Amino acid sequence: MRRCGKVFGLLICMTSSIRSAEPILEYRFNDTGSSTVSTGSSTAELAFYDSLQEETDLHSVAGAGVAGDIVGHYEFGSDIAFDNSLAERMQGPGGIGLNEGDTSVSELNSWTVSGWYKTEEEEVPLSGGGTVLFMTPPRFGGEPGISNAGFAVRGENPNGLRTSVNGTNTQAGSSGVDEWLDSQTWVFFAVTYDGTSEADNLRYYQGYRNEQESSLGEYHASLVAVDSLPMGATLPSPGFSIGNRTDDYARAFDGYLDNLRVYGSKVDGAGALSLAELEQIRAGDLAVQGDLDYDGEFTHVDVDHLMGGVRQGATDLARYDLNRDHAVDAADITYWVHSLKHTYFGDANLDGQFDSEDFVTVFASGQYEDELVGNSTWSTGDWDGDGEFTTSDFVVAFADGGYEQGPRPAIVAVPEADQVLSMLVAWIMLIGTGRRLM
Repeated sequence: MRRCGKVFGLLICMTSSIRSAEPILEYRFNDTGSSTVSTGSSTAELAFYDSLQEETDLHSVAGAGVAGDIVGHYEFGSDIAFDNSLAERMQGPGGIGLNEGDTSVSELNSWTVSGWYKTEEEEVPLSGGGTVLFMTPPRFGGEPGISNAGFAVRGENPNGLRTSVNGTNTQAGSSGVDEWLDSQTWVFFAVTYDGTSEADNLRYYQGYRNEQESSLGEYHASLVAVDSLPMGATLPSPGFSIGNRTDDYARAFDGYLDNLRVYGSKVDGAGALSLAELEQIRAGDLAVQGDLDYDGEFTHVDVDHLMGGVRQGATDLARYDLNRDHAVDAADITYWVHSLKHTYFGDANLDGQFDSEDFVTVFASGQYEDELVGNSTWSTGDWDGDGEFTTSDFVVAFADGGYEQGPRPAIVAVPEADQVLSMLVAWIMLIGTGRRLM
């Protein structure tokens, strides 16, 4: 194994232009109860059990997740994590998240596992085999699991990550001790594997939430180690677990896990994500929901990016499915406008209200029913998300009922049909006036 230097540069600037990969499995844990469901392309359920194999709720309290108490981040108002802090110790008895039959991450030519971990109290991170993710068949309650199938990511002395593919293990995933020593701090990790290559095909990455929490002086996702594991595609492996192994429940990760994802490809090496893609994932986990360029504000850039995602059929639900209905569509645009920006359709300048100033803004663009395809944005009159400024945008804006109503209140009355019609007539008259003035 060879150790890699830190990778700096312009990753933050690059992330907004990189197309997000869609995870096969994604567990954000922002729900309650004794199970959770993947929000990736597979909806595989994880059931939670304690060390005695009894069903239990392993969700943390609200605000304990990696994003903390960020108002508006989720419907719960703050982030929730997988909580295994009652485990006796790292690599000791503890809880588990278990699936006993899903095959969505089976037989992969390449894959990526990413997520966040935080240790309990002063526990030494990743020591002695604490399990993060174990993509092998369960080993209790029926036929024994296939020990040489699938892949696993777990701790290894001294304080590193170890990966196994089809029963063959690497050594510690980090050749140095420093990278994985942070206690009681959220640490971003990622492991990528490309089974189509035989050399330098296993890579380990790390990051933090911010510079203050990093012990290494850099918090962006960075490549920290490279190894070789020439095992080809993973063997069939129905079922998997997180936070522990299933044979004895005695390989627990003592602490918290959040935003665990598995990406993969059954046909080529595309499942091994790039550093830039991983940085986008890390930054996205910390961004306020709907802040698609991660600048801390809701602006034209965000709504234009969202509308573009809807038009292009985006499949990254974590990024674009703002209302959490497992679809990326016009309802997410409405959610952004009403629930996140707290304004109305038609508010072209995004000052919080729909009024005559917005008419001036859109008329000045000169894009109403022009001959250029897809050139319009929110600020130039595209409010229905089709990339054009046409009469349909007026219908959407006036049907929303915000014209000359001032800032959007918490509860908004739906306008009557005749009111909408009269406003549309007035708008059409304004269009004619606007065209004469241009």
